[in-house]
Amino acid sequence: VILHTLRKSSLDVNGFLMADTTGRELKWFFRKGQWQKAVSQEDIRTYPWFKDALQTTDPNEVFWSGIYTFLSPQKPGITVAQSFESDKGTNRYVLAFDISLDDFVSYITNIKIPTGSHLLLYQNNRIADLTDYASSLAATAPENPEFWNDLSGMKDSLQAAVVSTWIKEGLPHGQSFQFSFGKEIWWSEFYPL
Repeated sequence: VILHTLRKSSLDVNGFLMADTTGRELKWFFRKGQWQKAVSQEDIRTYPWFKDALQTTDPNEVFWSGIYTFLSPQKPGITVAQSFESDKGTNRYVLAFDISLDDFVSYITNIKIPTGSHLLLYQNNRIADLTDYASSLAATAPENPEFWNDLSGMKDSLQAAVVSTWIKEGLPHGQSFQFSFGKEIWWSEFYPL
């Protein structure tokens, strides 16, 4: 799934890595116009996104981190990760790639959002409303803790209504569905990023 996402996405990927639960890691990064390979000397098992990706139980689930500053290069971004087992089931691995915040903002800014509509990013009962986020990201701290909102604390919100309807509809991708919120009728579609 993550490689499919990488191939299908128009996001600029700045680097990716594969690591196992023993801490062995191999990474590739794009510098000076070419891909370079390196073996890391750091223990990747201490990274929050690595731990969170290992906790996923669905083999198709992709974990998106919050925004943080990459160690190299020193710029803000998001890590997208997915865990999987070896073919013999003896070890678990995490495959991850980094997307710089600048590239992510550029990507979501190019999505045409009709007036009165919302652009939402949903994962693991967390949601980010990106409708006005692209324009405000430049003015906020990269580690903005408000990037993700927990839906359990948003029970009477438009975001919670659309996600609960989507789940009731069987999690369709690319299919429009209708739901009510307040006194208005809304239409929604979900697409994997």
